[in-house]
Amino acid sequence: AHTCRQPYARIGPVQAAGPACFPFTHTKRKPHTEPVGVSMLHARAMLFCCIFAPPKTGIKTTNDVSPEKKMKAIYTVLLLLVSNVFMTFAWYGQLKLREFKWFADWPLFAVIVFSWGIAFLEYCVMVPANRIGFVGTGGPFTLVQLKVIQEAISLIIFTIFSALMFKNEQLHWNHYLAFVLIVAAVFLVFKK
Repeated sequence: AHTCRQPYARIGPVQAAGPACFPFTHTKRKPHTEPVGVSMLHARAMLFCCIFAPPKTGIKTTNDVSPEKKMKAIYTVLLLLVSNVFMTFAWYGQLKLREFKWFADWPLFAVIVFSWGIAFLEYCVMVPANRIGFVGTGGPFTLVQLKVIQEAISLIIFTIFSALMFKNEQLHWNHYLAFVLIVAAVFLVFKK
């Protein structure tokens, strides 16, 4: 059995004795030294000790993240940002480029090939981001977390892109509410 390493708080008139963490390992009362009911208080104190001051067992908890995983998380997010810039431009940049005469005369097939070339650059960044970030390859994120992060970044990049490139597009209250819900989705997907 493991033991709590924190000193016990004073319980009533008697100092809690013994290092046991589990409430049923030290329940005998010493004659004439502990009033009735202190043993149960003692048991509760030990349980409280184990919950809020767990022993140092050398076992990592879920909150322990190695510096390597922290760096992988940062690299993943940065690569996802770059890939979403390419993706957004590949999907919607051709709509802005139509304003230029040299691009407006291109046939649809040429525009598709042009956008595909930009999308290729996106894949060159997105695939490494997913490889670095995925928990199955040593990263810090699950598949669902990666997807939700990617979607949140995609919306942020798209909002900046549309504000800079398409100034006639207006954001309304329902768009802002949708963004808040996306942020809530990111929060929920990381909730343990």
